[in-house]
Amino acid sequence: MGDPPARGWLPISISSDWEPVLMARGTVRWMELGDRPLSEPFLEQTYDVLRAAMPVTREVDTSFEALERFAESVPPVQPAGFIFHISRCGSTLIANALKTAAGVAVFSEPHQFARLLWPGLQDGAGYGRTQWQSRQEALARAMVSLFAHYRGGTPERVVIKFPSISTLAIEEIRRIWPDVPCLLVIREPIEVIVASMIGGIWLDLKQDEAAARRLLGWDGAALSNEDFCARLLRQYFQKMMGAHDTGCAVVDYRSLSPATMVAIARFFDIAMPDDPAALTRVFGGYSKAAQPGLPFQNDSAAKQWRATPEVRLAAIRWAMKDYFALREMAAI
Repeated sequence: MGDPPARGWLPISISSDWEPVLMARGTVRWMELGDRPLSEPFLEQTYDVLRAAMPVTREVDTSFEALERFAESVPPVQPAGFIFHISRCGSTLIANALKTAAGVAVFSEPHQFARLLWPGLQDGAGYGRTQWQSRQEALARAMVSLFAHYRGGTPERVVIKFPSISTLAIEEIRRIWPDVPCLLVIREPIEVIVASMIGGIWLDLKQDEAAARRLLGWDGAALSNEDFCARLLRQYFQKMMGAHDTGCAVVDYRSLSPATMVAIARFFDIAMPDDPAALTRVFGGYSKAAQPGLPFQNDSAAKQWRATPEVRLAAIRWAMKDYFALREMAAI
């Protein structure tokens, strides 16, 4: 560990044992990006590209305290907007579109930043809840300021697209930033469940009972895969409804378009480019591809066709009622 690096570096991960003394033993990993934009759909893809480059990009470790000291050298920054979503619902497309705006840095699923903001992360008796919240907030605010300034002295507008699991922590995140506009992205549950049934984070979580209880408050070992995904969707929808106020806007996957994207940017007080060609290119490509060129294909009809009776019953049992309630709240 040493002194914080100069501008051009980003804090990309944090590590700790997350016990009562975690703040004394926390480590921040930094990566040198220079003035490179975060052009890939996900932050982890950007890191992978830089690690595969020649010469290999530099990385260093510092303490949590060093991160806070470095953040004090730049003005504090309020995020321009947060994106919360239910997974496989168009949130990556929205993030990619916002990247076409000038002076905007979109951080797409910064997992370690999201982990820092998880409520009740530190459960030990030796570090009180009040003290933990204070340090949690200080570290989170420091990271946002560094996000905004990593490419130079003039701060960029910061938009953070959280991983879907952070939707369960929306109250904690909004406690720290109550005035930041929040976009809530939803999609018809049957289509989301069909996409999730091929495997991935949700079904991995189902297999890890301890992690499921820690993150969800329940484990789904006794549930079918369809019911597990549908119950998780209901929990996402209910968290969104509980947080919904004038600072939140709901958008449904089925309504996404270049015109809708302009309205989303306006909600975040971000000006999209006057030339519509950039948005047309974004909407014409596959949003999650690390390299451009793969065309977008609307898969809603295909997902509906692939939905089994078990998927449809699980969606009705757990998620459809709350989905329709949220869709009625849609403002974009």
